[in-house]
Amino acid sequence: MGVVLPNLITIIVLTITLIICAYTDFTKETISPIILCSCLAIETGIRFLVYRDHDWVNSLLGAIIGFGVFFVLAVASKGGGGDALLMGTLGWCVGLYNFACVFVLTSGCYLLFFIGKAIIAKTQHTSMKEILQAQYPYAPFVLFGWIIFLLIGIFGG
Repeated sequence: MGVVLPNLITIIVLTITLIICAYTDFTKETISPIILCSCLAIETGIRFLVYRDHDWVNSLLGAIIGFGVFFVLAVASKGGGGDALLMGTLGWCVGLYNFACVFVLTSGCYLLFFIGKAIIAKTQHTSMKEILQAQYPYAPFVLFGWIIFLLIGIFGG
């Protein structure tokens, strides 16, 4: 079963939202709930008005799983809830299956980043403990995972 891309409006709205969130998370270490709520409102409105046969259960499951997993991580790590809101929004917009695909790709990007940081730490004699305890913005990795997902959907079918 190949990747099934969301509709073009979802792709555009979500890509713009992820670009904004990645930028603000990287530069200001914050993700705006207003941006995410705007994305949700646009997506929900378009689906209600244009795509009346939309699979609402799939979107709801994507949102619950996306938000729930990252909310638990935020509470456990005493971090912010912006990542949880971002992943819940992503889950709502693309549904559970596509959310899982983007999440796996995002996790792969994050893992490659840490492998790179570990190699650099080894050459610079930096403590791995420092690298593991540091906070890194997550939204840029979500953006990379989303772009890879789109490329797989467009070219890999």
